[in-house]
Amino acid sequence: MNQGLVSYGIMVVCGILLWQFRIFQLNSRLQKLSEFDIGNGIQTELNFDNLNFGRYLFIGFLIGTILSILIFKNKNKTVTQ
Repeated sequence: MNQGLVSYGIMVVCGILLWQFRIFQLNSRLQKLSEFDIGNGIQTELNFDNLNFGRYLFIGFLIGTILSILIFKNKNKTVTQ
């Protein structure tokens, strides 16, 4: 039961970390764009479909799943040997 909860925790944390990494990337991109003096009438905007938050969240969940499998696979080997 505890291994399952820890596995879910690892998956959620990895998903959120990768999602936050995407937000950090977008913020740095927007900051670089805002440094240019492009005039008063032009505003910087991004289409929500191009942000790919779902893709980054899914990849984070996938990485978390692989990490939890590797962690508990090695833990079970050391306990049984």
